[in-house]
Amino acid sequence: MEANPKMVMGLYKYVRDGKFHEERYKKVVNEMYNFFKYNRIENLNEFSFLAGDSESAEKLENLGLRVEKAFDEVPQKIKKNKAHLMKHYMVIWAIEKYKEVLWVDWDVLILKWPDKVFWDWCRSYGTPKFIYIPNYWAKVNCGVYYTNTKWSKIMKRILRVWNGEPNDELLWAAILPEDIKDRNEYWFGDMAINIWDKEDIFQINKSIYFAHVRTFDYYHIIKKG
Repeated sequence: MEANPKMVMGLYKYVRDGKFHEERYKKVVNEMYNFFKYNRIENLNEFSFLAGDSESAEKLENLGLRVEKAFDEVPQKIKKNKAHLMKHYMVIWAIEKYKEVLWVDWDVLILKWPDKVFWDWCRSYGTPKFIYIPNYWAKVNCGVYYTNTKWSKIMKRILRVWNGEPNDELLWAAILPEDIKDRNEYWFGDMAINIWDKEDIFQINKSIYFAHVRTFDYYHIIKKG
């Protein structure tokens, strides 16, 4: 039986232009705690947990998680802007090891555990899959996304030559088709959505596996619904 893609999650310090933003990092750490508080994880072995440094690795290990790799040594370009070039760097490492991965941010609710239907769609067309948000500023949202080794070479190239804003979503926007919004093969569709406002909760249906949320407070409203 073919193994499922590895689900990858990473913790790294929020560093932009060489400056560490401690409050932003604390916010992400809090989201990490909430991820495990509000999600029922069926199999931790389906995850690979990565750390941007030894301190982040320790925080993951304090939750009883096995850290597969701590990226203490990275190119200066990544070190200077870990938010969010580190995510792109981690995903490249992961797909070169596992061939295909699903990146999952900490501010995500797993409403349904990924099954064959979900993974079959991820693998279809050989394309990455992203959450679709109409008129999104960066074309694609990387709260939850799937990719594979077919994209490894171009992911590494754009990271190497990129001189724009240090943002993983903009990196992806630079290598994806211009007409991506009309290309269904690049989207999760109803399988993964963003919930930025309470009104968005009405989008919840039985087809949804992942919800990328602005706040975990929405969990209680979703459960009542």
